[in-house]
Amino acid sequence: MAQQVHYPSNPLQPGPVYFKTPRKCAVFGITDEAFRRQTNYLIDEAVHVGKGCNTIISYIHHYLEANQSQTSHNPLVLHADNCASVDNDNAFPVLFKVAVVHQPFASGQDKNNFMLMYLAWRVARGLNANVELNFMIAGHTKFVPDLFFGLFKRRYRREFVSSLHEVKECMERSSILNKAVLVGSQDGEVLVPTYDWSTFLCRYFSKIKGIKSAHQFTFTNETPGSVMVRQFCNSYESATSLIQYSPLNDEMPEKLTPLGMTRERKQYLYKEIREFCKEEHRDIVCPPVPPAQSHKITARPTTECSVAKDKTSIKKRGQPREPRKNNVTVLFLKSLIEDFIITLIIRFCKIL
Repeated sequence: MAQQVHYPSNPLQPGPVYFKTPRKCAVFGITDEAFRRQTNYLIDEAVHVGKGCNTIISYIHHYLEANQSQTSHNPLVLHADNCASVDNDNAFPVLFKVAVVHQPFASGQDKNNFMLMYLAWRVARGLNANVELNFMIAGHTKFVPDLFFGLFKRRYRREFVSSLHEVKECMERSSILNKAVLVGSQDGEVLVPTYDWSTFLCRYFSKIKGIKSAHQFTFTNETPGSVMVRQFCNSYESATSLIQYSPLNDEMPEKLTPLGMTRERKQYLYKEIREFCKEEHRDIVCPPVPPAQSHKITARPTTECSVAKDKTSIKKRGQPREPRKNNVTVLFLKSLIEDFIITLIIRFCKIL
């Protein structure tokens, strides 16, 4: 994720907690540059489904659907460098800027490809008229969302934060332009679902090879399912078709269910982190772990046969243990000894 914080977090940090791992909270930020505000998705580890394209696209999709009245008719221009960010240009008739930050894309082409498939899907569905994705040149890594993350981190280091709701309050107090959205609660309830976009998009779209060398991708509703690819802004533009089958209008990918925290992780939080939380948050952040359920033993029906078997088993338990039967090795050794004794007797008789 873009950022990750731990709670409880105390500015007067107790010494023992320095070597421990408190509860984790990931932050995914989306900046609307037209209104200079940032929406931050707070992902507690209880509802975290892992890093990858599914989480990125799900949060971007949630934001764009929540702001559909602003994004549906306005062209989007995305800039990405180890992140996905959305921007706009003055050349477009309506000024609308969004910055979606900072999920790593650079490690593989799959994440880039799935993002391209998702943008092609939005244009094919008519959710956006024009979308442009630009990958920045290596070395340019800072975006406007880093400003809002910096404001949050500065406030976070100065406050005693002990729960997920206090993380949200700290985020919103850091600046009037910072807004926090909970992806889920601390007890595992999902509020913003994560979808299996990778499986869903592969049904209708194909991947583009060699996209690491390209820096600009353009999608238009005039040619849905196709993308115009350029290496640089002044390079030759080539068209590539992504679509294999037309996606259905109402079809959506399946929701992914978070696995939640393991029993070992819950026990660790209860034993090692609970004492550093505020008194009123201990049962929420580090609740006690119930004992593991043992398998119940069902009673067998008592019949005459079962009683007789139990009696014989009791008798056998009281008797001494029978010696084990001779195995093949012992028998072989016995036969050799017997043959040796017989040969000695025969030789002794001959001597006499």
